[in-house]
Amino acid sequence: MSARFACQDLMIESYRLVDEGNASDVTRLFTDDGEFLIEGIAAISGRESLSEFFQARKNDQTRQTKHCLTNLYFNLTAANEATIHATLLLFVLGSEDATIPEAVAEVEDRYRREGETWHIAARRTTPLAGGR
Repeated sequence: MSARFACQDLMIESYRLVDEGNASDVTRLFTDDGEFLIEGIAAISGRESLSEFFQARKNDQTRQTKHCLTNLYFNLTAANEATIHATLLLFVLGSEDATIPEAVAEVEDRYRREGETWHIAARRTTPLAGGR
């Protein structure tokens, strides 16, 4: 159970940081060789590239978002590895249609425990509807 809670907390924390305007802090949640993929939009690999990507997101203060996760499914795949599959609803605040999700996506996170600490090893986001 502790692995499940640790990984779920990482997933939730990563989106909370973006929504609160602190996207640059997301990098610390990833492994050094972490990967971040949004199908058809972005493919980032490694701490330096992740840092640049999330710093750019932090610098875009005009885009206010709220990421809502649902249907989280946790799987411990090995003693130090796990996955979570989730559905993501992305709302963009301040727009005329702020109550309608701008995007619906599937998210698959892979986690790896290094020592006693879990980190995101890879995040793959697959847009299902919407998205810009």
